[in-house]
Order: sequence, then structure tokens, then C-alpha cells
Amino acid sequence: MLTSLINKEFKLLFSDLHGLAVLFIMPTLFLLIMSLAIPSESELNKPYFEIHVVDEIQNENSQFFQQLLLESGYILSVTKANNPTLSSPNQVLLVINESFQDYALGENTESVSLQLELSPKLDGQFKSTLISALSVSASKARLKNILIDLELINSDTPQEELINEVNQAAPIAKIEVIKSDMGKIPNAVEQSMPAWIIFGMFFIVMPLSNTLIKEKNSNTLARIKSFDVSAYNILLHKLIPYAVINQFQFGFLLLVAIYLVPALGGEQVIISNSFLLYALMSVATSIAALGLGLFIAILCKTTEQAIVLGGGTNLILAAIGGIMIPQHIMSDSIQWLTQLSPMNWALNGFQQILLFPSSISDITPYLLLLTASGSILLFISLALFRVQYRKLSWN
Repeated sequence: MLTSLINKEFKLLFSDLHGLAVLFIMPTLFLLIMSLAIPSESELNKPYFEIHVVDEIQNENSQFFQQLLLESGYILSVTKANNPTLSSPNQVLLVINESFQDYALGENTESVSLQLELSPKLDGQFKSTLISALSVSASKARLKNILIDLELINSDTPQEELINEVNQAAPIAKIEVIKSDMGKIPNAVEQSMPAWIIFGMFFIVMPLSNTLIKEKNSNTLARIKSFDVSAYNILLHKLIPYAVINQFQFGFLLLVAIYLVPALGGEQVIISNSFLLYALMSVATSIAALGLGLFIAILCKTTEQAIVLGGGTNLILAAIGGIMIPQHIMSDSIQWLTQLSPMNWALNGFQQILLFPSSISDITPYLLLLTASGSILLFISLALFRVQYRKLSWN
């Protein structure tokens, strides 16, 4: 009889293709889209700007300045244009005017006023980088004339050699960055892979609710009750197939992240630490997801209620849990909300073993939180289901 209950659940589950699509296709698409949409760290740090120059003075000082910009490492190209059109945020318009000539010759000792037109879509960090590159290059163009006046370099020197001479006279400080152990910001795949695995596992509420509600409304549970099957056995054997599906979700989406994302041009995720740690996190996450899913399934009387309550709850937990918006870019005023979401506990646990050398003790707090919350909800669900089960009658 008990084996038949498990077989029944699998048949019901595989008869609901839309429910399976929610569990596998939706998180897969999210994982692929977010992994490929978020730029990698190397892409964020690469030379970014295309400068369209309107050169009003057209002399050796303005040409030297433009060459210095190219040498700065932040500029992709510098082109002359009379009426340029800015078609993307990384394109900027620079007007080199008489103010620059006065500054380069030392006649204006305070500052240089360059006209710079930027796209309103340009990121603030990139804007600061661009202005810094312009400032350094303008200062070096002025230093060149000072060195010529002091007869430390020859004005007839080829431009490339002049740049080397100026760079040697005004070396840029090299800052040695030492990584701390305070934490590592995950890249696109390290954020998306565990995030959407967790999101998909928690959406087990949809097919779980549908099958339970169908059984209530079709008198299937009443028929099973006539065979003297306890409420505990019904829920236990209902949860087993969904626990298995959760582990299939985990394995499937892990393979997508490891093999498919890099094949489509995304970053490669490196699976470090023992696979046992990933398995433990997957099981603990499944317990929390099943607890929440069963609790919502028992509360709802119709599939419409399950869709609204189950889907809405998962979306809220994902929004505040760092699934949809990475926690490290949230404002300080809202980051405390992440601690209320079991999805965040699971995400922190997975990222701990993805980003750092870890042991079981490092993820124990997350395992305990997920297992305890899921167990409490399962216990409450069983108590509620017993009340409903006693009232069932075969009409």
C-alpha cells in the first residue's frame, strides 16, 4: 500500500507537465539569462571609452594630449569628428579648446576647462575613471612643456619618446593590492547558479499544492482513508517523490552551470571543496522548501489560491533573500531583511563552499537554520492535515 502511494505521487507529478516545467525549465532559463547578462569582472575593468574629439586648436599640444589618452589604458579609441553622434553610453565627446592650450603652456596655472559630453546612461564609476584619465593626461601634456622649457628634454624628440620621458619624470604610483579574507564578491555564475537552483527548489510548492488539492477535491484522500492509512503516512509518501525531484533539480542545474553556461560564452564555475558539502546543502534546502511548500499546499483550497500564495511567497522570499538582487549591492537600510529569508540562508551556504575552502562546520549554521525551519513547518503542516483528514468522508 505504501509503495502504491509513492507510485501514485510520481504518476500525478509526471502527468502535470506544466508543474515540471516550472521546476526545471524556468530556473534553467533564469540561470542562463542572469549568468550571461551580468558582465564579468574582467569586462568591467577593461578599457571602455571611445572618445570623439573636436580639436579647436589642432597643434602639437592637443595631439600629444590625445596620444596620452590612448596610452592611459582606459581609452579604446580617439577619433576626430566635427558633428559626432553619441550612440552608446561608452562614447563621449571631448572638445579641446584654447583653455587647454593656455594650461599646457603654463599660462593658466590653476586648471584647464575641457568640454566633455557624456551619455546620461554612463555608470558613475566609469565617469570617475574617465575624468581621472583626462586629468592625468592633461597634466602630463603640461609637464612636457615644462621639461622642454627647462631643457631637460628636446622638443624635436619623436612623440613616443616624449611620452616615455614624461612618464619617467612623473611616474604613476603602483599600488599593491593585498586580498583580505573578509569576503569575496561572487561572479555572475557564482551568484546565479546557487540562486536559481534554490529558487527552483522552493517552487516545488506549485506541483505539490496541485496534487494535494486535486486529491482533496476528487475524494481520493477519502478513499485512501478507508484503507486505514494514517495522515502521517500519506504526507511522508507524498513528500518522498518531491524530495527526489529536488535532488534531480540540483544535479541538472549544476550541470547546466558547469557545462552549458561556459559553452554559451559565460564564466566558468569552479566546483571546489567536497561534493558532500553540496549534497548536505541541497538536502537541507530541500527540507526547507518542502516544509514551506506543504504548509502552503495544506492552507490552500483551490489551485488558484496555491498559485497566488505559493508563487507570491516565493517571489517575496527571493526578492529579499538576494536571489533576484545580489545582497552585496543592496542598500544598507534593507540588507537586514535578507536574514528573514530561508532562500538567503541556502544562498549563503552554497556560496560559502563555492567561494572559500570550507568544512562541514562552516556551513553548519545554514544547515541548522534550513533544517529547523523546514521541520517546524512540516510539523505544523502535519497537525493541520490531521484535522482536515479526520473531517474527510467518502461521498
